[in-house]
Amino acid sequence: MEGEPLEFGFMEEEHKAQEASKSNNPGKLENLNTYQRYASTTAIYPSIGQLNVCESNRNPYYPALGLAGEVGEFCNKLKKVMRDNKGVITPEFIKDAESELGDILWYLAACATELGLELGTIAEANLGKLFKRKEKGTLKGSGDER
Repeated sequence: MEGEPLEFGFMEEEHKAQEASKSNNPGKLENLNTYQRYASTTAIYPSIGQLNVCESNRNPYYPALGLAGEVGEFCNKLKKVMRDNKGVITPEFIKDAESELGDILWYLAACATELGLELGTIAEANLGKLFKRKEKGTLKGSGDER
């Protein structure tokens, strides 16, 4: 409904994202949540937000599989740096890496959107967890509950 808050912000922000997607230039991104809103305007895949699983009407499967594929592409290119270039990272690799990491970010944002999560909230929680581990001296080790 027009004028009502959206799941990830207000109508004005959604309108900005829609307009930016039309011009192919979102301008300066303020934060991860802004990126997520803009990225969601470019999402086209089967059953986007409409898969009835546990009545959640979400489809994280397609973007999760895309995320795995993009991470694989990035890792494969990095592997070839080791194999073909003796581990020397070149400006060409960095340019390719930037593109692949952008694709990874897009799929990560799509996964979060399908699950009703915001990237900013995810990032904040992750940093909170890491800083607690750092304080406790448990950055090294294994297990989620360190």
